Amino acid sequence: MPDGLFVIEVKHKDLFSVPDYANLFIQCLTYKSATFEGKHPIAVFNYTNIDYNFFPETFDTRMQEVLFCTFGRINIGRIEIKGKDYSFIFYKGDTFFRYKNGQIKSARKDLLSISFGSGNNKLFVTY
Repeated sequence: MPDGLFVIEVKHKDLFSVPDYANLFIQCLTYKSATFEGKHPIAVFNYTNIDYNFFPETFDTRMQEVLFCTFGRINIGRIEIKGKDYSFIFYKGDTFFRYKNGQIKSARKDLLSISFGSGNNKLFVTY
């Protein structure tokens, strides 16, 4: 993993609703913009028991998908653990760091760049 601070938020609930996802987003965003010993975290990851299946497509599943894609745009991702294997994934589907079958796949450097807006109004932040 690149040098820097990472935050991991853990949530376990019997049922997640769209307001719960929104609250998780706000909490992760708060961590993302916080300062820890004078430094901002490179990324914030959460570990939950959320089912990332967006089918059947309903208003709620569409809102979840929109929130998750928004998370990934600002380096807020999730952790998936399956047995001894684990992955740090940004919601847009990019693998940040993975340990699978005893091998490590690390992040592409461009995953730590964030861009907002378009044209002359585009803002870039690189970690």
